[in-house]
Amino acid sequence: MVKIVIGTAGWDYKDWVGPFYPKQLERVHHLEYFSKYFDFVEINSTFYNLPSIDMVRNWKLRVPANFHFIIKVWQKITHNFDDPDLDSYIVKFFSTIEHLNGKIKAFLLQFPPWFKYTEKHFEKLKSLLNELPLEYKYIIELRDNSWFNP
Repeated sequence: MVKIVIGTAGWDYKDWVGPFYPKQLERVHHLEYFSKYFDFVEINSTFYNLPSIDMVRNWKLRVPANFHFIIKVWQKITHNFDDPDLDSYIVKFFSTIEHLNGKIKAFLLQFPPWFKYTEKHFEKLKSLLNELPLEYKYIIELRDNSWFNP
């Protein structure tokens, strides 16, 4: 039998108050409420900023055992291949997010629209993937059609 799991990209949307979240529910409790109805959520905020370890631990504490996260990888990793600090960004990101251990379904690597298919970009992508921790699953979002017709 096929198991279907349902989740969304994020849980913190003002226009969900009323249609989904009860109006009297404090924003700080939205993730807990969300996790009662969905199987997983994509964390978008990790793309823009590295969260604190306390925030990551808090996410884990607010959800039930069977709930999981898909983590969008920090843009400093997916948008800065030539940055001399790339290795340190990878270490910093994964050492912070590892506090969700046991709750991570996968990591989403969203590449910029300007990241078009070329042999050079393909090699950079392979190189980056080889630097990532092996114990996780990765989802790759390539936002330019050239990747689908190389």
